[in-house]
Amino acid sequence: MRSNRGERFLDPRLLRCHTKLATFQCRVCWTVTIGRPVSDLESANFFRDRSVQDDPYPYFDALRARSPVLQEPHYGVFMVTGHEEALTVYNDSTHFSSCNAVSGPFVKFPVPFEGDDVSDIIERFRDQLPFSDQLPAFDPPQHTAHRALMMRLLTPGRLRANEDFM
Repeated sequence: MRSNRGERFLDPRLLRCHTKLATFQCRVCWTVTIGRPVSDLESANFFRDRSVQDDPYPYFDALRARSPVLQEPHYGVFMVTGHEEALTVYNDSTHFSSCNAVSGPFVKFPVPFEGDDVSDIIERFRDQLPFSDQLPAFDPPQHTAHRALMMRLLTPGRLRANEDFM
């Protein structure tokens, strides 16, 4: 958090996500001067436009110029481009989930999210999401336990020994 005189201000207590909490509120007050305006940010589709996939950096630059946290218009996904904001999300598994890390916004839960806390819905229907049995889609403590097991296998020596295979 910083002063709101042209700098980013993010109150983590107001940060909500479409995964564990049904609403997302973010107070961001900042001013950005960019050399050239990026047109078409609203119509560019991060998930479907081939031109964005081929070269996503102008898209990311436009997002960062707008705000460190911005909801994209096509799927309602919150794009987090600010470093401090990304760390807040990454380190807060109470409010944010990785349950749809693989499938993204394309697979929906069978029931609508209602209320402020949707943790119960995630846990009830997590197994119905694609790749729900894969490490990137786990949340702590399951992710922590599985990652600890994998890290025993992914030592520098083993990686070097398998470099040709990989």
